Order: sequence, then structure tokens, then C-alpha cells
Amino acid sequence: MEREKITTVDYLDVTVVRSADRIKRYEIRPVFPEGFLRISENTVETGTVYFPGKFSLDDILRDISKVEAE
Repeated sequence: MEREKITTVDYLDVTVVRSADRIKRYEIRPVFPEGFLRISENTVETGTVYFPGKFSLDDILRDISKVEAE
């Protein structure tokens, strides 16, 4: 398996894990300690969240928003 780090938004660290040119999963971590909001789950994530490779990265990112510190 190979891992590739992608920069898509400034508040996330996104890694794609591939096997034989097939995406197995996405590993998404917040860059900032506040975490990131999963809109569909209505939860704030502060650790690594794994998404299946069958999801598109665009769909995943549409469901994630930056947590604004208040």
C-alpha cells in the first residue's frame, strides 16, 4: 500500500491510502487543536477519522467544516 498526503484545505491533513491504484481509504486529521466539524454527524473530531475509499474526497470535504474558536 502507498500513502499520499494531499493538500486540499488549510485546516486539514488529508492522506490517501492506495493499493494497486485503487483508493482504499482517506485518513483525515485536523491541523488545529480545535478539530473539525462533521456536519452530517454533528460532531467535532479531534483525532484521525477514516473514510472508505468508495467515497469521493469532494463529498467528504463537503461534509467537513472548520471549527471556529470562540
